[in-house]
Amino acid sequence: MKAGNKAVAAVPIPDPRDDVNFQRLAGLEQSTLARLMPRHRNRWPKLLEFEQRLVEFDRRQEVLRAELTELRQQRETAPERHALALAGWFEHGEKGERPGSDADVLEQAIVMKDAEVVAVDRLVAKLLDEKITYVTKNRASLRRTAEGATAKARATYEQAIDALAGAREELLDCRSDQVWAELYPSETTRQSRGTEANLSLGLQAPVKRTLGITNQIPITAIYEALTADAASIVERLTPEQRKELGVRPQATPETEAMWREDPRYKEWAVAKQRELNERSRWAVGPAQLRNIAEEMRDE
Repeated sequence: MKAGNKAVAAVPIPDPRDDVNFQRLAGLEQSTLARLMPRHRNRWPKLLEFEQRLVEFDRRQEVLRAELTELRQQRETAPERHALALAGWFEHGEKGERPGSDADVLEQAIVMKDAEVVAVDRLVAKLLDEKITYVTKNRASLRRTAEGATAKARATYEQAIDALAGAREELLDCRSDQVWAELYPSETTRQSRGTEANLSLGLQAPVKRTLGITNQIPITAIYEALTADAASIVERLTPEQRKELGVRPQATPETEAMWREDPRYKEWAVAKQRELNERSRWAVGPAQLRNIAEEMRDE
């Protein structure tokens, strides 16, 4: 029994990363990542050049693979075609030259075409390596270009928000003048048509129809939401992206699971307790004191 166990233990466990299919999938994933391009490809002419060359190689590969498929299909049907040709030759008294098979010729053509496909694949891999090297080497310059474009786009967006606010005020004034012109000197010209400071003049129906909510929204909240939208677009990164860029904030129990024995947890708990104690000094009512006490018990 012990000898059997030793024999089993001596059998090497294969590393799944050594599997051909695994390596192929890993290569495809790396190739896919290397092919990623920014949304505005014309921002960097050199990257556009890489992309154009990749498109040319891809088109070439499509043609080669189609030709290879056709050759393989012909190779599959070669014996049947040869048999039919021989049958006709026999039927006509074996006159003329005996029909030959084109299987060997097709096989050789397949080998050559397959080599062409592999050659273009290697050119694609080489080009993707060059692209990675270029981006890595020129990352600072690429980033400055993108940062400048981002700042300009954000400024344009925020200016549009300011222009939107001004346009709304102009619309309110013009509509008020129109109502006055239509009703003057009637007393109804003095009637309020709604709350101008709120979205859709505070009417529920258009707000519910468009936003799906029933509460009134100050129009300034819309402008602030759009401004916050601009900030989110510019500043938002996933935790993984922040980690890779080295700008990820320090982990806390609020962002990831931690054991209570973890020094990071203890440090966070002390800071949180200090914060709650500071907040309790400014409590202005029993309800707020109860909320703070509840938070402290939770910790």
